[in-house]
Amino acid sequence: MRFSEFEDITNDFTEIGCLFDIGGQIDAFLGYSARVGWPPFGKKWKGNFARTTLSDFAIPLCSQSSPGTDIPLIPILADAGPANFPGGVLELNLGTRAAQRQHLNTADGSEVFQLTGSAQANSDRITVAALGHTQDYAGVSKLTANAGEGNDLISTVLEETDAAGNVLTNEDGEVLGFIDTVAVPVEFSGGNGDDVLYGGTSSDILNGDAGKDRLFGRGGNDSLSGGGDEDLLEGGEGQDNIQGGDGNDTLAGNSGADTIDGGAGDDFIEGGSDSDILYGDSENSQAGNDVIFGDDGDDQLFGRAGADILNGGSGSDHLEGGAGNDELLGEAGDDRLHGGVGNDNISGGDGVDTVSYDDSPNSVFVNIDEGRGYKVPSALASLYPIRRLKAGKALDGFGTVDRFAFSALRESFDEETEDILTETTRISGELENIVGSRAKVAGDILIGNSQDNQIQGLEGNDLLDGRAGNDFMLGDGGRDTLRGEAGYHDRMFGGADDDTILDPDGVDGAHGDEGDDKITVTFDSDWADPNGRRRSDGRITGGDGDDTITVTMNHDDFFINLKGDRPGVSTPKDGNDTITLKNTYAVSVVELGGGDDTFNGGMGNDSISGGSGNDDIFSSSGSDVLKGEAGYHDRMFGGKGDDTILDPDGVNSAHGDEGNDTIEVTFDSDWADPNGRRRSDGRITGGTGDDTITVTMNHDDFFINLKGDRPNGDTSGDGNDIVTLKNTYAVSVVDLGSGDDIFNGGMGNDTVSGSRGNDFMLGDDGHDWLDGGRGKDTILAGAGNDTVAGGLGQDTLDGGDGDDVLRGDLNIRSGHLRGTSIAVTAIGDDDIIYGGAGQDRIGGKGGNDRLYGGDDDDQIWGDDGDDLLWGGMGDDRLTGDDFSGGQGSDTFVLAAGEGTDTIIDYEIGIDLIGLANGLTFGQLSINQRDRNALIGFANDTLAVLNNVTASALTENAFVTI
Repeated sequence: MRFSEFEDITNDFTEIGCLFDIGGQIDAFLGYSARVGWPPFGKKWKGNFARTTLSDFAIPLCSQSSPGTDIPLIPILADAGPANFPGGVLELNLGTRAAQRQHLNTADGSEVFQLTGSAQANSDRITVAALGHTQDYAGVSKLTANAGEGNDLISTVLEETDAAGNVLTNEDGEVLGFIDTVAVPVEFSGGNGDDVLYGGTSSDILNGDAGKDRLFGRGGNDSLSGGGDEDLLEGGEGQDNIQGGDGNDTLAGNSGADTIDGGAGDDFIEGGSDSDILYGDSENSQAGNDVIFGDDGDDQLFGRAGADILNGGSGSDHLEGGAGNDELLGEAGDDRLHGGVGNDNISGGDGVDTVSYDDSPNSVFVNIDEGRGYKVPSALASLYPIRRLKAGKALDGFGTVDRFAFSALRESFDEETEDILTETTRISGELENIVGSRAKVAGDILIGNSQDNQIQGLEGNDLLDGRAGNDFMLGDGGRDTLRGEAGYHDRMFGGADDDTILDPDGVDGAHGDEGDDKITVTFDSDWADPNGRRRSDGRITGGDGDDTITVTMNHDDFFINLKGDRPGVSTPKDGNDTITLKNTYAVSVVELGGGDDTFNGGMGNDSISGGSGNDDIFSSSGSDVLKGEAGYHDRMFGGKGDDTILDPDGVNSAHGDEGNDTIEVTFDSDWADPNGRRRSDGRITGGTGDDTITVTMNHDDFFINLKGDRPNGDTSGDGNDIVTLKNTYAVSVVDLGSGDDIFNGGMGNDTVSGSRGNDFMLGDDGHDWLDGGRGKDTILAGAGNDTVAGGLGQDTLDGGDGDDVLRGDLNIRSGHLRGTSIAVTAIGDDDIIYGGAGQDRIGGKGGNDRLYGGDDDDQIWGDDGDDLLWGGMGDDRLTGDDFSGGQGSDTFVLAAGEGTDTIIDYEIGIDLIGLANGLTFGQLSINQRDRNALIGFANDTLAVLNNVTASALTENAFVTI
């Protein structure tokens, strides 16, 4: 009998006298549909819950009258009756209040109450129908009832009808829908018996109590509690809280973000739409074998103890099996699955799913690759107690085994024949991600598959192996080993402690994080730039600690950063790091960070930044950029290729090696000599190739060598080099090596050797020692008291300001050069020497030289060859040949107004007197004083010729210059 039928009967027979009473029963049922697994396999439920007798009733319809009158006695259905109800909470007179009805039937038994209203928000009018009577109550704010004994029904809904008033049913006679009619909140308790309770559209409280109850919250945020026995609870719309209690309950949240707790017993729980929180048991001790469906939404499913089946449905769900042999099915969405204690079957289904063992008390060994087992590499075998891990399995740390690919017994429902079919089907795990345990004593072994895995080690010394696919791995705490294997775009993070990161087949990013990490990876090309060059956007960061990084590359670009920051983070970190590049063709940038780092470059065009420590940077082939940054004792080696070496903050040595290198460095003082002068033992070698070197100094000493030899080497190199010194105060030595070199000195006392090649040297400030070596050199000494040797070749020397010593060729008068004794020979070429300002000492040495004293009182020696000696301004001393017996026809140049020159070794008939600046022989006066001849002009004495007879100086001894 339906609600409408009951209502029609009671309405029709209220005034028919005492012909008979009404009797019968009311049944209730709920339709359902559910599935575990995937079509065409799996288990599917569909049908009606068993019809339940809600009430066996007998309603006497004979009117009762007051004694001695014909006035009928009407039962009071709620409170004190409609006329006496003051408004507010309306208590229904059934169950424990049955006696309050006063008339017709006052026993607490199986009672049926139908409540209707407008179902509009804030509506306070309620119609109560029971025992063949209806009563209207106004001003109702809440409905309450305790059904007491018997199988009771309290309904707030009406069957949905058509326009003619016929109840809409399907072919099986099931009512298609119900209409909510009550808007005020209700609080109903079923008491003993198998009760059916309905809520309204507001937030209701329904308690089934004892018996096999059926509770329907309908609309609103309801609270439903089944109590004992096997109950059926349906929350309906809204965010409901559903408690199954004892017994094997069926609980459904329907729409809204519901919280459902099955309690004791083997419960069936379905979350419905939206994101629900579902518990199989209230506590582990209940240990029910529950079936839990999340359905739509991002659900949280907790089986707790017992052999549970958890099905997340669609959405990104969180499944925890708890104790017992559970089955976890993630279904659609990105799910997170915890098996817990027990031999669990775990399957992710569609989406990117994660199996997690972060609640395991012990180490776990997980292999989600269903296709093959895993053997621990021999190099790592000593770290782990097992050697092999079967495919699609996990030793879960609880002493049990989980399976990710498994066979299961499934039942399916044939909707046409309504038969239940039982069959065995294979379920595939389809897992992508793994989270290990927090065990700190021993570590986990976590093995991925061919998917793009995310693997997290958590605590302990873990082994993470991503297998094929583009994987993300995080070692987290402990001394972890991360192995990428196949996949171009693996990203690996070591986390805390001393980690090892290995990827022989291609990596996109490797990050050591904290600890002394060892990173050995390969960057393989996976895309081409517009020029067809193969590329891979790789990145490595070492992090804190003393890291060792080895990279093998195949035509790729990548980034190495030892400053400790992950991508997008800028916190600097220290550590004494070592980097080695093998078979690398191109590197975007390497940042070594703080600490005393070592870098070994590859064949690519490397860009290396040393950071704040004292770094050793060795590049190999390629046109590299090496930047030392902070640190007084950086050592940088360019290797082959056209390299750029930069160190603005202090360097100990820079070596260009082969190629056309550019070196720009600063030598800053880091110690003081006994006299308190600041010093730094710096060294630069340009190597072979056309090098450009620029040095800025602060009170330091250093060594520049362009002969191509590294320290302790002796292989000379060629190249047309350029050396520039800025703000330099002292330089130990600069060896320009072979080639046509250019040297620009600074403010210090420079010592420069040119070797072979046509060199150009600018001494600039300071007391410089400049040696052109072989070749046609040009040397401008600049300010300071300089020593200049042109060396072999036709050189041009200019002393500039200061009291300079200038020699046309390699040998000097003392027989010593840079502290080394040499034989004084007269081999040389035709040099041009200008003394400039200052009291200079000029020696032409071998060759037909042109010697000009310049300002001040100079001393000039022509030495071997037919030399031209011009003292210039000042009282100069001119010697045509040196004391070693040198020969040659020398010309001593005189000019008016330039002072009195002394000519030491004028030889009659061999040497000549040159007259410059318009001076002629007829303007001269030639006189004898003692053994010397004096040449005058007007009142000036232009020259004194020692040991020469004046009468021998005829016009033939003079030549116009």
